[in-house]
Amino acid sequence: MDGEKAYGSFAADIIPDYGENLAKITSEMTLEEIENLATWSVREATLIVDSSLTLDIFNRHTITYALHELGHADQAVRFPLQYRRNLRNIRDKEGKIIEHDRRPGESYARRYEDRARKEVLR
Repeated sequence: MDGEKAYGSFAADIIPDYGENLAKITSEMTLEEIENLATWSVREATLIVDSSLTLDIFNRHTITYALHELGHADQAVRFPLQYRRNLRNIRDKEGKIIEHDRRPGESYARRYEDRARKEVLR
């Protein structure tokens, strides 16, 4: 990658298990109330850090992007429902799309990245 900026992405298939709570769902309930009745988990996930075959694992940009995407994976596994909700929460109160780096899910991934980078890049 010789000086080029790395990039990455993470996607997860988050699924609900309502079990016995399925019978508790009513037409008067909000989406959030219905979601709260389920146990959520990651069925499968894909993490990509750059598609280049010359990916340089010693490049700080590459490490930073990898740690950031691992932050998304960490949130998806630890807090699957919140991760799922963050994906939907991309508009501000006026309906405008929030800048990517200011979205709720990005703040979790940045905090994870910062904590992990301190350990990895000492």
